[in-house]
Amino acid sequence: MTRDVTEETLPAWAERLVDQLEAQCRSLDGLLDLLRSGREQDREEFRATVASLADELREREAQVERLRRELHAKEQAYQNVQAQLVQAEATGAFGRPAAAAPAPPAPPAAVRPGALRRRLQRAVRKALGRTILRSNHFDPARGLGLEPWIRAGNVGAVHRLIRYVWAQEVLVESGISGAVVDLGCGTGYGTHGLARRLPGLRFVGVDTDPSALARARTREPLPNLELRLAEPPRWPGLLGEGAFGGVLCFDLLHRIDHPELLLEAVVRTMPPGGWFLASAPCASDEPRRVPEGVHYSAASLHDLLSRYFRKVLTPDAGTLPQRGVFDRLRGTRAEYLLRANPVIGQGPIVPANPYRP
Repeated sequence: MTRDVTEETLPAWAERLVDQLEAQCRSLDGLLDLLRSGREQDREEFRATVASLADELREREAQVERLRRELHAKEQAYQNVQAQLVQAEATGAFGRPAAAAPAPPAPPAAVRPGALRRRLQRAVRKALGRTILRSNHFDPARGLGLEPWIRAGNVGAVHRLIRYVWAQEVLVESGISGAVVDLGCGTGYGTHGLARRLPGLRFVGVDTDPSALARARTREPLPNLELRLAEPPRWPGLLGEGAFGGVLCFDLLHRIDHPELLLEAVVRTMPPGGWFLASAPCASDEPRRVPEGVHYSAASLHDLLSRYFRKVLTPDAGTLPQRGVFDRLRGTRAEYLLRANPVIGQGPIVPANPYRP
């Protein structure tokens, strides 16, 4: 290997590798921009986007790490050749007097994948904090009014509220009489709003969080509203056979460990003409685990509910009553996806069971 070939080839290798590393950085910057734009998506789509970005980030980090190792190996080889050149010049191996060898160029600055990961994590936390409600303790002071939240661009708030606005229209259309139970009512903003707007129905809000129910009890008392504290396994005993013609189950099925136990209790206690109104994240093509539980796909959510109800009414199939309620969100940042969400179950299926009385 001659001196000219060595000095031209090895730095070119290193420069090419650094260019690739910088390209990875630019790509990650593009992912950050995409993440920021995700603030305009609804809650389910946004979480799906974050999961997709996390997968791509892991792939990018692996690529960066491979390039880093390759660059390190090339730098080592370059330094070894430089040392051989210095020794060759010192001994006159090139046929001319020995001269001081030029100092090797400084290696390019390394790019640390961990720093890139931290940047994306900070952006995720910032975006989540601005657009997604972090807990069930959403406690609006404006009742079920949507317009202030739409103007503010608060997608999570709009989606939580409009489900109760939709539920009101469905309950009126269904002609349900008697009582309606809101499973996982949280701070009771939706249950209270429905009880105020539909004084002819009795409402029962049930939740497992005493602090949420304590905030619910600070609202104006209503004669047709009751709040109860219980763990999900004890909810069946609270329902009472045939006591509730309507069951609301918003943003709950994906959070509990065994939703089938809750659904079994619902269908055992629901009258034949009862209505089950639910919502659950199902924007992904495949079901997946998330920190708060599981996100269904539209197919898996439909499969689950079909085991407990003879009819499953969905917006994308054109069978969901009062689907037009969500039209008011068209063209806004809070436009609702309407992919198997919300959903209604009708005609409870109660299989014969020799172990039940």
